[in-house]
Amino acid sequence: MATVRVIAGPHHRLALPADPAWIRVLVPKGYAGAYLLLQGHTPIYVGRSDCCLRRRLCQHEKLAEASHLVWEPCHDPLRAFYLEAFWYDQLNHLPSMRNQIHPARPDGRDEPCPFCSVNAQAVKGVLPAWPAHAKAT
Repeated sequence: MATVRVIAGPHHRLALPADPAWIRVLVPKGYAGAYLLLQGHTPIYVGRSDCCLRRRLCQHEKLAEASHLVWEPCHDPLRAFYLEAFWYDQLNHLPSMRNQIHPARPDGRDEPCPFCSVNAQAVKGVLPAWPAHAKAT
């Protein structure tokens, strides 16, 4: 299975195969982080781990439904929540998304989602959009 390059504006990420063997090699152990599961180029699930992203991904109940994944390590659980919430708020309108509930805040934190009240047009002006077929409306 080959990697798929996901391009968003001037930035790009490599999506790795959604396979525990790849995850164990490429995702460092013991880091908080957020992830996006994909079927081809289509986002299907957004999530995070507040303590070990590698373990969460290897044991994920939807991993078998995904062909690839994109992940981002974070310095702390709050940053992982912010990234997960951003991806969720930008992608939850897609029919392919399987998330049913907005991401929960990390234990012991009461910061609200900073993206729920943000106008989608304002976000598009600041950050690169997802591929054209998945842009927020």
